Amino acid sequence: MTIVCKTDHQESAAGGAVFMKLKIAVLTLAVTFAMSVFLASADEWDDLIKEALKQRPSESKRRTRSGKRLLHEKTERLRRIDAEVPLLMRQGEYSAAEELLKEAFRLTIELYDPEDINVAERFVYLGIVYMEAGKPEKAVKVFERARGIGERIYGKDSYRIANIYRFLAAACYGVGRYEEATESAASYLVICQRTYSDNDPRTEYARELVKQIEQARRTSR
Repeated sequence: MTIVCKTDHQESAAGGAVFMKLKIAVLTLAVTFAMSVFLASADEWDDLIKEALKQRPSESKRRTRSGKRLLHEKTERLRRIDAEVPLLMRQGEYSAAEELLKEAFRLTIELYDPEDINVAERFVYLGIVYMEAGKPEKAVKVFERARGIGERIYGKDSYRIANIYRFLAAACYGVGRYEEATESAASYLVICQRTYSDNDPRTEYARELVKQIEQARRTSR
């Protein structure tokens, strides 16, 4: 039997190979975990919509006395949530506000069509909470959802969805997505220029927003 004695160099090389294998394995696990979290987050709103649609009363049920009472109860619950959320935000209770708004989102889906402007408004409200809570990444996602619904209903550059463009521009700016921020800010400016006078505070704000984002984009290059 031959006994092979490794030199210091061989021991070091062998140890380095083992270390690299372990490092690759750890990185693979980390990437897999990160992707699973991302996918779960990306599907969160679709899952909420699907669950809400299951609870949505049928058209025939809505016409019955019990159905009308159910719709009234859901509407009243929405009203109470809308009154409570601003208080929570003033107190810095953003997680509690988010949970209530998710409940309100589900109720809105149960009351209206998923493509209804009321649903877009729920996304906007959630986005504002995320921005206040320092979570611009989550804000971008819900503002994009709101923009999609708004554009499908009213068309692009409609004054009815001007604030969605404004909020989306601010959220994209917050995460360094300057090109998208510029595009949304420009849409907001076009609407303001077409709807208000040049010296209107909303138009002036839109111009400043575009300048601020353009400056940040040039600096980041």
